[in-house]
Amino acid sequence: MPAAKRKAKAPKAAPKKAPKPTTSNLTLSAVKSAISSGDGRKLDKLSGSSDALTFLLGLGSDDATKCAVTLLEHHTNSSPVSASCLSFATSELPSSLVEAIYSSSNLTNKRDLYVAAGWVPPPSATNELSIAFHSNCSSNKAVIKELMATPAFSKIGNAYAAGMNLFDLDLNFEGVYPLESLKLMSFKHFPKKLASLGMAGRVEDVSTFLAVLTHEELKSLACIVRVASDSDALSTEELTMNPGATYDEPPTTTFGGWSKYCSKVASFEVTKIGKPLLGRVNPRVVEATFTIDLSLYNDNIRREWDNWDDANLYLFNVNGTKVDSSVPATNLRQLGVERVRGCKVTSVTDNDGNELTNQWGSNPTIASSPIRNIKVNLDTTQFYIDEKSNKLDVYKDFNVVMRRDPVNNNAPPFLQTLNSISQTTSALPRWLEPTFLGFGNPEDAWGGGEKMKRWAETTPGVPKPTDSIDFGTCFQDDKHIKESFPSHKVTFTGAGQGSKLKFDGKTVSVTHFEPTTDTKSTPRFTPVQVEAIKSGINPGMTLVVGPPGTGKTDTAVAIITNLVRSYPNQRILMVTHSNAALNDLFEKIVATNIVDERYMIRLGGGEKQLNVVSTHDFTKRGRVAYTLARRELLLKDVQLLSESLYVGSKNDRGPKGESSYTCETAELFNKHHVIARIQLYYSNGTDAPFPFAKYCEQKGEPEPTGEEATKVYFDKLQELFDELKDFRAFELLRGGAKRSEYLLTKQAKIVACTVTHAGLARDQLIKLGFKYDSVVVEEAGQQLEVETFIPLLLQKDPTRLKRICLFGDHNQLPPILKDRELAEKGNFSQSFFARMLSLGIKSFTLDSQGRARPEIAALYEWRYGGLKPLPNTSEGAYLKANGGLLHNTQFVNVADYEGRGENCPTPYFYQNLGEAEYVVAMFQYMVLIGHDPKKITILTTYNGQKALIEDVLRARCNNVLFRFMPQVFTVDKYQGQQNDMVLLSLVRTERVGHLRDVRRLVVALSRSRLGLYIFGREELFKEVKELEPAFSLMWQKGTELKLIKGEGAGSDRKSGDAKVSKDKLHVCKGVTDLGQIVGSLQAIALKSVQ
Repeated sequence: MPAAKRKAKAPKAAPKKAPKPTTSNLTLSAVKSAISSGDGRKLDKLSGSSDALTFLLGLGSDDATKCAVTLLEHHTNSSPVSASCLSFATSELPSSLVEAIYSSSNLTNKRDLYVAAGWVPPPSATNELSIAFHSNCSSNKAVIKELMATPAFSKIGNAYAAGMNLFDLDLNFEGVYPLESLKLMSFKHFPKKLASLGMAGRVEDVSTFLAVLTHEELKSLACIVRVASDSDALSTEELTMNPGATYDEPPTTTFGGWSKYCSKVASFEVTKIGKPLLGRVNPRVVEATFTIDLSLYNDNIRREWDNWDDANLYLFNVNGTKVDSSVPATNLRQLGVERVRGCKVTSVTDNDGNELTNQWGSNPTIASSPIRNIKVNLDTTQFYIDEKSNKLDVYKDFNVVMRRDPVNNNAPPFLQTLNSISQTTSALPRWLEPTFLGFGNPEDAWGGGEKMKRWAETTPGVPKPTDSIDFGTCFQDDKHIKESFPSHKVTFTGAGQGSKLKFDGKTVSVTHFEPTTDTKSTPRFTPVQVEAIKSGINPGMTLVVGPPGTGKTDTAVAIITNLVRSYPNQRILMVTHSNAALNDLFEKIVATNIVDERYMIRLGGGEKQLNVVSTHDFTKRGRVAYTLARRELLLKDVQLLSESLYVGSKNDRGPKGESSYTCETAELFNKHHVIARIQLYYSNGTDAPFPFAKYCEQKGEPEPTGEEATKVYFDKLQELFDELKDFRAFELLRGGAKRSEYLLTKQAKIVACTVTHAGLARDQLIKLGFKYDSVVVEEAGQQLEVETFIPLLLQKDPTRLKRICLFGDHNQLPPILKDRELAEKGNFSQSFFARMLSLGIKSFTLDSQGRARPEIAALYEWRYGGLKPLPNTSEGAYLKANGGLLHNTQFVNVADYEGRGENCPTPYFYQNLGEAEYVVAMFQYMVLIGHDPKKITILTTYNGQKALIEDVLRARCNNVLFRFMPQVFTVDKYQGQQNDMVLLSLVRTERVGHLRDVRRLVVALSRSRLGLYIFGREELFKEVKELEPAFSLMWQKGTELKLIKGEGAGSDRKSGDAKVSKDKLHVCKGVTDLGQIVGSLQAIALKSVQ
């Protein structure tokens, strides 16, 4: 490299440039002399020049490196970092220099220096900065303030956040962009790689800059270049890592394999190269087209491919002559990949020209053929680089296209979100900022604190300390209210199911009222839940710690519905970590019947999983289709009413009988004809004839009788016209996209999404002018700090945010990070929820559980200082024992099976065949004696065991007796869910593994309501002190599975009744013994079926 540089400077004809710092005559001794003399001018000149640093590093000696460190330190201490130094630092800064800088600098210099160089510090430095940021110790307050006062901190925070997001994506970090292997496992090399991908200066192209593949996607690419003879036997479950390729002469790659995520490309062509924008060098747009054939795929996979909107695709140039089939493919080079480029889909048509993108409404176009003609936008910056490097030939040779699993394809927009947040000058409301940064008074952010009370006095849209709080239908009766405030004097006025409470010291004044809608009954909230609901309605931050089964979701629903009723003009953002939790929350809100469905919208990909009895779906497209259909239905009623009053006639209708009215003309008709007749009716007295009798007759409805019934009918008519006012904008807006934006930004009162979708859609929501007043976050304990932080920043005006309600449980699993250095040394495994708790912010810990039998809850309630059982746990099914099983909970010892215990075929892919067979045999036994298979869940602690159990289920449950297979999850993935019966496989027989984390144990033990059966190695887990409080209760029942002969699932035996005659009790001696019992029961059952 030095020779190349000298050669580049050799031509004599080069034009003369303005004088600048030079190192043509520089020597190491001269640098040492300048440093030892302390000559400021010389040091300024040397440290401000990247040439001097390049020269010193080129020498490669320890003395030269130390001199380079000294020059950089002098530069950061004396003046802002220069462009030349920054350019140098972001190009080739060796790790040895990074370590040397860190070891010789103080905290302030390290911060400035690393930010200037575009590097994140080594793990030890990361820990130091992280402690300064996260800790609330008084000794660190000055450091935190000093850090936050500089632009450097926001850049460091952004780099940390971006790194955390990438490492959280479960990647193997074996990718190509365009040919460079992305080895991101070393944290200190991350920012440089990130800059090369687009974080620095290419944010506008983030949809295409990250081509990092997951393990499954790498296997998917391997499959399509398999040898043709293997293709017939390949299925989606049989993806292998042994690719091969066949090719003809001259070398033309042909593909004999099949892949779910990859397809062969035909006719790739660049169709348009736009001119650069003013001040830019890369083209404004680069468009291309190509064709793929989906005929090899079944309908389900074809539908996945046809989800084209905003899709990112990756184009590969695979050279069959370079496929290395002699070893397992671990990177793209071994698969013959020579180039990778990203692109974004703009339109897709089938062979008949039917448009398959940007479809709105309930009846999307069905493709007439499996051929897809795809139009894409290429990465313009990469195209410019290729053009300058004479590499445009790569665009002629693309022969494979890959779509990415949406779960793994969210890094680019997420990184763009983080980058845009780092450039925001004012991000949080002032009442939250000091507490968020860790140096404010913890009480200042809570609604009951004096500072928030003063803030509420001058802030519209929040209850003032002297105002009544609308609890709606949270209370079942007056006794319930008194129980909720045992230390207060409670007085009552008014009548009705609803309640408004006014607090004055130790006095609570209750005013009852009748709700405007028929609401469903609510659970009998405990006093702690009532206090949490009160805090959630007030302004400020509310933290609710919810142990398993204590009603976190019900509490959140009560806060949301009461806010909608109390402040109908405000908007609520509802966020969770998982789709399952969000859907559960959404369904419960719908079930209350308090919030009209037209005011709710669900963003993201999980809305299809909603199990709601509704007249429409809650997707943006479904909402548009519903609104249009609802508008037509209401206008037909207006047309009928008009005809009944002889204002209009049937001749005014359209050719298909549609109404002649629009929302605007309907409003005029209401004003001049309907309201006028109602006023005339009241002015003439209630004995006057009913003005809409003919309308009732035409609709087949009875005419109202009596003053009250007539008033209700008039109100119902006005509700019809009021609803049409909401739809008026649809007559002005054209196109589904514009209409969906209107619903999102103007009409919806509750907007629901996951934290992932919030991160992906932030920039779009900001552009649309999305606004909200309250944020409710479920599963806050499972979210990375940045995942909770982003939903607070989805609007331009931070002062609008009035409430933040966080629901979580820091005693269960924390956020999961794939990178151990970030998790342990950087403290990224601490959630925002846990950090706020550690700061001392007022929290509400729910103390009564209604999910599990008391004997199951006893296994984990020690973690919470005790949980009181709710009355429902001593009723119904909780009173009965689990039929056919002596105990409701039991630890079953599993010895070596076929001479072995745990097995690890690949790193961290732990399996245990004995436990898998035992668990499946247990499932079969329970189903054969009458237990509902849908109420049985199988859990395990490792993905390898999950895959093995699923294999054993397919092999053993392959007849008509097992029509429904149980769901199999890892413990981590099942957090937040529950079922009646849980069978848990612990897998490990040599070491305890990650179950030693008590938080994971709490999750595993708290998923069942009626029965929990754990399969593991007794001698291993008996030695673990951390698990003793839970497992000691199970050792008392013995570790051999105890069955009751002849007893079915419908037994009337009482729970806890372990007195069974010896002739009915069967003690299993192992998996073989249980297998024989299952075989006998299965033979009898099959015989009866035949």
